Amino acid sequence: MLSLLALREKRASHKKTLTNCRSCRRLYSAQLTVTPTSIGKRLVTYSVYSYAFLGGAHGNYATTYVNYDVEKGQVLTVGRVFADVQGLKTAIMRELQLKPEYAGSLLVDKVPTVSNFYIEGALITFFYNPYDVACYAAGDIRVALPIHEVREFMSDYGKSLFPEED
Repeated sequence: MLSLLALREKRASHKKTLTNCRSCRRLYSAQLTVTPTSIGKRLVTYSVYSYAFLGGAHGNYATTYVNYDVEKGQVLTVGRVFADVQGLKTAIMRELQLKPEYAGSLLVDKVPTVSNFYIEGALITFFYNPYDVACYAAGDIRVALPIHEVREFMSDYGKSLFPEED
């Protein structure tokens, strides 16, 4: 795993653009950007943004978040942080259905995955790229849940990341 300093130094070098495909005489492009988004005493989060235009109506993009536990030296995964993933998916879907801005845009009746998330303070945000759960026009979908609302679904390790305040 790269250190945050190395990520910052290499950020500019991760941006690459491929242009003027001679065989097809069209403009194609690709971009990859890695950005630290949160640096705490125990948790460090960075985003990996990728974009590609390979022809068609529009390009496609995706953002993936990586959360790193500095104390344990490991990347956080849903399986490490949560013991009850099905309960978590139900809570996320309930929240999605309550948001009027997503009415008519959702492509799913059940949340298919919960692996892309980031932690910021007392919130855990589940991030869905276009087509993950909604149409392209809906853009990125974020479902931010307070830690206290999902604590019941967490593993002991997950709970240790967010000690309860007295």
